[in-house]
Amino acid sequence: MGRWARVGVVAAVAAVAAVASCGGSGGETPAGGACASGAECAGGLCAISADFPSGYCTQGCQLDNAASCPAGSVCIDDASGASPDAGVSAMCYQSCATSADCGRAGFACLEKANHLVCRNGT
Repeated sequence: MGRWARVGVVAAVAAVAAVASCGGSGGETPAGGACASGAECAGGLCAISADFPSGYCTQGCQLDNAASCPAGSVCIDDASGASPDAGVSAMCYQSCATSADCGRAGFACLEKANHLVCRNGT
């Protein structure tokens, strides 16, 4: 195998290792998904609280800007469960119409700040 072929193989192995180290999520878990750290979440924030005992992927948002949350979520003036060093006072909650929309065991579609959102229902 030539020198450049070996370099290509090493680069390919390094790229696969980098993806595997993300735990398979690659930071793409959407708002409302389970998480253990913000690195797993598309929004970069994993909230853990009584509302989200198994973690909740989210991101900070601006109450006066609906576009500050991704599609399928809404900005709520509550950042409980977010790390104090995250610097957020409001965060995106997964929107829902019924508990089936939440797709997580123990989560229900409940009212919070005049919106129906997915959170712990137990």
